[in-house]
Amino acid sequence: VYVLDPGNSRIKCLTHDGKLMGHLATDSLLEPTSTGLAYRSSTSTFYLLDWKSKLISAFSLTNSDTSLMENSQININHQITCSAFNEPVQIALFKQHLHSLLICDSNTLLIIDSRTGDLIHKIDPRSLGIKTIKAFTIGLQDEIIIGDHHLHILSYEGKYVRQIIPTKQQQIVDVDIHIAHQPPDIIPTYYKQQHSLAANSDESKSSNSLASKGGFYTALCVDVNGLLLAGKCEKDGNAHIEIYHNHGHLLRIIDSHSQRLRRPCSLATTRDGCVLCVDLTTDSVRKYRYT
Repeated sequence: VYVLDPGNSRIKCLTHDGKLMGHLATDSLLEPTSTGLAYRSSTSTFYLLDWKSKLISAFSLTNSDTSLMENSQININHQITCSAFNEPVQIALFKQHLHSLLICDSNTLLIIDSRTGDLIHKIDPRSLGIKTIKAFTIGLQDEIIIGDHHLHILSYEGKYVRQIIPTKQQQIVDVDIHIAHQPPDIIPTYYKQQHSLAANSDESKSSNSLASKGGFYTALCVDVNGLLLAGKCEKDGNAHIEIYHNHGHLLRIIDSHSQRLRRPCSLATTRDGCVLCVDLTTDSVRKYRYT
């Protein structure tokens, strides 16, 4: 697990259970203005985005042995920029279009060529009725998913496909692991069965009761099976993670009762059915089981 920590100009490397393995040797590359990080496992390539220099640096590790992480050196493959950049802050990778990058820039989405930086598509969400991009991700078929007060799905070309409307909710909490600011301090909490039973009583509530809380989506990701995980901040200050089927049905909600989520800003999933959530307010990483 790689965690971008721009405030300290470093990328932390953690095991799936939160143990600190070390930091990538990116001193000559990573700046406090580096705000976007993506990783393509098929090519073992990192993509680091710096909003100030407007550069995207593609790099790999010269030593991928996890036991020697501190000794790993980076090899910069190439750097690109795009003439359309204004203030690029986030980056995501497509699954099908392997040479395309999705960049969030001044509330606009730009699709650029990962080799040359040439602009392929420019998507203005405001023309589609989406006022603000609070979060975005890419689905398995390269559909673009945007979160504001709702969840919107666009095609790769930027055409509006549909809006995801919650129709069912089932609140569960299986495992809550809090990864502290300085790993490996991990506090596991296993909740009693009555929490799940009490939560199940809310399953019959309509989608209107869920939407009436307001709030907005601040973190999105799609797992290997096509499930959409969405971190949402409510108006009352609480936050949770919603899990949607690939057809858009709300399957369940993960709520953290003792280690309350405040501002989920990034999500990543593991192959064994867990989600890692970066909570901006508490400077922590949380781990939940969702399948």
